[in-house]
Amino acid sequence: MQSEFEKTQEFYKRELAKSFGKRKLLENEVKEARSEQESFARLVESASLEHGSDENMIVAAQLRLGQLQVLERNVSKLEAENEDLNREVLRIKKEFEARERDLSELEELRIHNEQLVRCVEALEGSRKEYETDAERYRQQADQSEKLSDTLRLKLDDLEKNFADIEKQQDQALKSARKAAVVPILKNQR
Repeated sequence: MQSEFEKTQEFYKRELAKSFGKRKLLENEVKEARSEQESFARLVESASLEHGSDENMIVAAQLRLGQLQVLERNVSKLEAENEDLNREVLRIKKEFEARERDLSELEELRIHNEQLVRCVEALEGSRKEYETDAERYRQQADQSEKLSDTLRLKLDDLEKNFADIEKQQDQALKSARKAAVVPILKNQR
C-alpha cells in the first residue's frame, strides 16, 4: 500500500512539474510578447513619425493583437490547469495523510500483536510448568498412596502380631498361674 502511494505520488509530482514547466514557458512567451508589444509600440511610434502610414500600422497592430489574444487564451488555460493540479495535489495530500494514519494504525496493531504473542507464549510456558508440576504431584500422590497402603498392611500385620503376642502372653500367664510356681505366689500373699 505504501509503495502504491509512493508511485502515485511520484506520478502526480512529475505531472505537476510538467505543467509548471509549460506554464513557465507560456509565461516567458507572454513576457516576450509584451516586450515585443512594447518594442512594437515604439517602432509604430517611430514608423508613424517616419512613414506616417496608418493602414500599415493598423494591420501590424491587429497581427500583434491576435498574437496577444492567443497568448492570453494560453495563459487562461494554464491557470485552469494549475488550479486543477492544485486540487489534485490537495487530494493526493489527503490520501497520503489517510494512508499514513492507516500505516501508523497497522504499526500499532503489529506491536500489539507482538505483545499478545509474548503473553500467549508466557501463558503456554506457565501452562507447561503447571502440567509438569501436576504430573509430579500425581506421581508423588501415587507413591504416597502406595506407601500408605504398604504402611497400612504392615500396621495390620503388627496389630495381628500384637494380638497374637497378647494371646500368647495371656496363655503364658494362665499357664504360669496353673503351674507349680503358683503355690509359691500363694505363700507370699
